[in-house]
Amino acid sequence: MAQAQTSLTSLTLKYMLFIFGIVFLVSYLSFIVLKSYMQEQYVSMQINNIQVKANEISEVIRYYRDIVKQLSHQKKVKDIAQFGDKKEAVAWAKNMQNLLPLNIGLAILDSDGEILGEPPDLRVGDLCMEDLNSFYRNETITQPSVHKQIKKWEHFDIIQSITDNGEKAGILFASFSLNIIQNKLNNIIEKGQKLTVISSDGQQVA
Repeated sequence: MAQAQTSLTSLTLKYMLFIFGIVFLVSYLSFIVLKSYMQEQYVSMQINNIQVKANEISEVIRYYRDIVKQLSHQKKVKDIAQFGDKKEAVAWAKNMQNLLPLNIGLAILDSDGEILGEPPDLRVGDLCMEDLNSFYRNETITQPSVHKQIKKWEHFDIIQSITDNGEKAGILFASFSLNIIQNKLNNIIEKGQKLTVISSDGQQVA
């Protein structure tokens, strides 16, 4: 009788150990699966978070593109481009620069691709002129172009065709400080986070 009780106790203990082992294995596998799921969710959340921030940066560029596009639709801008009044073009550019936030350069080109005014006075650099000439020749260029060669004057360019009744009447050029993008980036990054904006030609923008 004592031997039977011992065998029953031994069998019960083995059964309990078996059940415990199964429970432990299931718990461990559940932990692994849950951890993997949480990691995937975290990575997905981070990717979405970065995508939202990238879209906010894109919205900044789109905002300034829209400004330049709206300027190109102004009757005065069309008239200056078509009738080639350099004095009026410079006066318009100088006045408008005071109204555009963080604007660096602004200029109108006529239908022949000639800038109305002196490039240095309108803050149109050599690289900007190269882009303008390429744009006039309908060559593919990176937009917005980023120029960082001159310290404190780092900027991005926006170039827009001026059309009148469906025909090309000239070109409108505008450049804006890269501080616009840097300021936006500073506002959206979280503590301990580091994000870098790279232009399509590989330059670090902010």
